[in-house]
Amino acid sequence: MRARSVAWWALWPVWVPAVAVLAASLAGYVWLNGTNVGRQAQVQKEVTQLKARVAHLEALDREASSNRAAMVKLDHDLHSVYGSIFGSLSERLPGILKAIGSSTQKAGLFPERYSYNAKRDEKLDLVRFGIRFSVSGNYVQIRKLLAALQASPEFFIVDQLRLGGEAGTMTNQLKISIHLSTYLAKADEMLLKRLTGGFDQTPSKGRSQRRTGS
Repeated sequence: MRARSVAWWALWPVWVPAVAVLAASLAGYVWLNGTNVGRQAQVQKEVTQLKARVAHLEALDREASSNRAAMVKLDHDLHSVYGSIFGSLSERLPGILKAIGSSTQKAGLFPERYSYNAKRDEKLDLVRFGIRFSVSGNYVQIRKLLAALQASPEFFIVDQLRLGGEAGTMTNQLKISIHLSTYLAKADEMLLKRLTGGFDQTPSKGRSQRRTGS
């Protein structure tokens, strides 16, 4: 046995380099394998993150599509409401006059001296149509009139009230001139010209306004 050991040690220049090469190969294999495993884990993590990002983007796209559909529907509904509420002069004039007549009748008053005016509202892209009329009555009747206009299904703005009467009289009768305005989506030029003579070109003046109607 000792002779064999001596023989092995005698051949160490042969087998030691071979063992060193083997050990280096094993170490390299272990290192490469560990690196590949780590890289694989990193790639898997990145793939998972990308999948999560793609899923998030798809959810955003679905939400954006839903919002676009909702906006299209809202725009359609607004145009429908826009047309049904404001309408045209020929469609709404009978209802406007009926609402004024009904309101004055409920208050026990009689309207007189109707006059009309119209102006383009460039900002709103609408026609502002005005009606002025006068009534005579007491304070209670006038309050009833304004309340009836408030309850009217027509869209009105009371933008001017002019009160008058004889001081010291026992009747407490008031003469009131009322100017109502409403908005129209469109106006028949011929009908408008017959009523008002055409659009008022003077700039609108700021004033306190009271809106009535629903």
